[in-house]
Amino acid sequence: MDKALDLINQTIKEHEQIMIGIQASEGIANDVAAILELDKPIDKFVTGRLEDKKKHLKDLHKSLEKMTTSLNNHFNREEKAVLKVFKEGSQVLTSAFSLLLEEHQELEKRIVKSEQIAEELLSASLSREVWEGKAYGLRTHIRHTRKLIEAHASSEAELFSALYKEMQKKQ
Repeated sequence: MDKALDLINQTIKEHEQIMIGIQASEGIANDVAAILELDKPIDKFVTGRLEDKKKHLKDLHKSLEKMTTSLNNHFNREEKAVLKVFKEGSQVLTSAFSLLLEEHQELEKRIVKSEQIAEELLSASLSREVWEGKAYGLRTHIRHTRKLIEAHASSEAELFSALYKEMQKKQ
């Protein structure tokens, strides 16, 4: 029982770390968009700013890769070990948690899509207009993904809390 409670606490802490990671990715995407805004008024006078954009995109891509690894490890633990703990609890909590596990694939796909867009932007074979459109789209995609992950983590936290209370009553 103590191992199960420790696993739930560890999973909650992982949620906090994942949120820090996705917020960092979103911040980098916002930096890319900010650079785009800064470039517009000075395009006639300054050239070669694409390297700044590429540096930020490389940072974003690294951040997204870390996020993918972190999420995959976290989701794997939830889908195996944490699910086993839920199965020791009530059927209602187990069913609710199983529904949340189905969201993992969608969240993983969104992160992979963000990585793909960042890679495409790094290729520099796009016109400026297309590049800017994709950069803004990437920022929006990451922002929405962050909101989905926050909602997912919040729902899981509620279930973890309910399971924790249920398990403590059994002790």
